[in-house]
Amino acid sequence: MNGTVLDPATRLPVDALVSAWRLGELPGRDVPLASAETGPEGEFTLEIEPLVRSDVVVRVHLNRSDEGFKPQRLAAVLQLSLAELRRARPTIWVDPDRAVRHLFCRAVDEAGLVVRARAVTVHGLPGTGSPQTVELQRGGWLGLQFDGSGEPAVRLRLWCGAGENMLATDWTPAADEAEAELVFAPAGSFHADGTVTRRADGAGVADVRVELLDLAGAWPNPVAVAPATDGQGRFTLSFGRALATAPQPAFAVWKGDERIAVVEVANHWPDGVLDDAQLALDLGSNGPVAYVIDGQVLQRVSRAAVAGVRVEAWSGVDTMLKAAGTDADGRFQLFLRASPSEGPPPVDLRAYLDGTRVAQQEVARSTWNGDRAVVFMEADVPSVAPRAFRIAGRLLDPVTRKGIPGLRVEAWDKAPRPGGLVAAGAYAAMDGTFDLALPAGTGADPPAVFFRVYARDVLVTTVDADLTWDDKGMGIAVIEVPAVPADDAGEVVLHELGETIASGQPDAARAGPVSQHPRRVCR
Repeated sequence: MNGTVLDPATRLPVDALVSAWRLGELPGRDVPLASAETGPEGEFTLEIEPLVRSDVVVRVHLNRSDEGFKPQRLAAVLQLSLAELRRARPTIWVDPDRAVRHLFCRAVDEAGLVVRARAVTVHGLPGTGSPQTVELQRGGWLGLQFDGSGEPAVRLRLWCGAGENMLATDWTPAADEAEAELVFAPAGSFHADGTVTRRADGAGVADVRVELLDLAGAWPNPVAVAPATDGQGRFTLSFGRALATAPQPAFAVWKGDERIAVVEVANHWPDGVLDDAQLALDLGSNGPVAYVIDGQVLQRVSRAAVAGVRVEAWSGVDTMLKAAGTDADGRFQLFLRASPSEGPPPVDLRAYLDGTRVAQQEVARSTWNGDRAVVFMEADVPSVAPRAFRIAGRLLDPVTRKGIPGLRVEAWDKAPRPGGLVAAGAYAAMDGTFDLALPAGTGADPPAVFFRVYARDVLVTTVDADLTWDDKGMGIAVIEVPAVPADDAGEVVLHELGETIASGQPDAARAGPVSQHPRRVCR
């Protein structure tokens, strides 16, 4: 097995002792399958006997072979399969700072099998104010590191899974301990239930969301979330005992995305149960918990829905109450806190697209139907020109109304561009249809175009078109073509788009004088 040991910060080689071990074997107790010091470029080679038939654990110590395998110098552990041993040339990234303490553990369940989890959460790492999530590697290994200078004894709580499926364990590694096999066992659960009521009359508040918070900050918030309260305002929630100490409880009550209140309760968890928490809200006897605005933003002219609009609800000129974004259908929803004694709040809606205000609308009190209001906002959305304007058309015989194939159609923008006029060309198909794309100009408005139709290099007709464009930049054109001239009819002028293009029709049907066009053509 060949590999390299490098410093991830500098990508420089690291002086280290690399060793390979059978599963379950440990330094200080067993003999490695092979070991080698890294070379000047951080490279190493391990000669492992071919009788090995299982995974191999590779360890990296930050010392030379004459110092032995010191636990305090262990800096990396990885488990490799036989296939990886044969073909892999791993680069092992190691922090060479000896002030950094490394810990490694292998997570197994009570049956000795690797825990079925993708990550483990660790609480109690020095220098971290909140639990850290660490991915499990092959074989259930996970690595931890922290500044070990002057640290007292480390007490870690580790868990994976959630709810009734949560597994947990505790680990207090000794000062000279660097790795361990940790057995994760069912953690058990904490349980909480209670009722959300109106302070005015004690009636239950239905259909609100309740979150449990930890005021002590040991648990990640929210600790747990209960489904919507029932008709009597009752809720219940359970969560795994990730930590041995229960949260210092407070409950946040939500309606949609509006937090109605945060209520603290007594920190009393006998047998892991917080029973009958009473959450009284400052709400009137019959008033709503929150007011809801269901809205949609539409383009004023086309009535198309406008996605990606930020809609803000303002009270007065200087107080923004809430903001939401429109979805693909232009819809948005705003939850506004209700007052115990007043009706719906006066609201001014402002809509912004890319930082530009495109609509503003007052929600009058007459708009409300109970606790809900339905609003349609008409937005003056700035036109955005497409990258190209596409023209789908057909050449027709004015008498038979059949398509005319094989003719070349040129669409010219009447407005000069920098450098001259711009055109696009295409040949008509067997049914007379054609499709071409004219690059957009500097403005957002679609171009005004005229068409020239050629049989070979003979100009057949010129048509000044008045196209109707849709909001995606597509125009439809139907061009009536007079009799196509014979091969020897008229003056033939070989040309390319952007060069001199002259009429080639007989005098009676001559389209006009010779026109000069600069050499700027888009095909």
